[in-house]
Amino acid sequence: MITFRHGDTITELLETDKDPLRKMYLNEITLQYRKWKAANLEITSNSREDLKKKINLYSAYREFLFTRKFREENTFLKQRKLFETAFSEFLYYVMKDLKIIEEMDLHFGRADVPLNLKFECEKLDNIKKENLLILSNQKMRMVVGKNLQIKYRIQGRKTYVELDMMLPIIITETAMVLDDWFVLSNQNQVRKVKSLFPKCLSFIICEVVNHDFHVDVSSSNIDGIYILQQQTTRMKRRKISCEVLESFLHKIQTHLYQQREDILKKIRKGVLAD
Repeated sequence: MITFRHGDTITELLETDKDPLRKMYLNEITLQYRKWKAANLEITSNSREDLKKKINLYSAYREFLFTRKFREENTFLKQRKLFETAFSEFLYYVMKDLKIIEEMDLHFGRADVPLNLKFECEKLDNIKKENLLILSNQKMRMVVGKNLQIKYRIQGRKTYVELDMMLPIIITETAMVLDDWFVLSNQNQVRKVKSLFPKCLSFIICEVVNHDFHVDVSSSNIDGIYILQQQTTRMKRRKISCEVLESFLHKIQTHLYQQREDILKKIRKGVLAD
């Protein structure tokens, strides 16, 4: 379940950067990051009071991370991942306290999600390949799902092939600034996921929307797009809305509880499928 992508990014930069100034700045960022992380891990609920604490913690850390000295040409201006992963880690701190995830014993965090599944063999009348099931995966940051262990063998053979696969229930993508390219790219990815897992929900969470955004999302396969600051890039910066965040969490909880209740109802009825 551990998915501290922003912390991993800072560590990666510290290990690869040779510039003394950037090294010094990265050490400074590391100290503030550890404080931010520790404070979030102490919070264990998504009550409105605790959500506001998480928002305030992120806002303070974000303000520090976006100070001018870290965004100058000779520091981290081109290191987009350094800034973008802070937002995705903030969403992790929010989603980690969804109790339904623990109750249902679900995976939450980074995962390789199948986008395509196919069978490969040279000749049907003389199958030599043991591993016929081929998965094409995409690594995603925030996935709620269940790990599956698949075991199969070709009839008449003794050897079994074992395969691990993630069954995604919810996938969430984050963007600091939502633009046309991000939505269109994500839409294509979601279409592939839902061709295999039609009940999987897909969300995009962003801070702001680009001022020239014009993609029609009404007919997309994306189940929800949430703009936490309720603004475009040309508007004066607003605070993250606790209400928008609560709306996102409510959608997730409703979906997960509904899935569980549907199965229980069928079990009580005595018919899972007819």
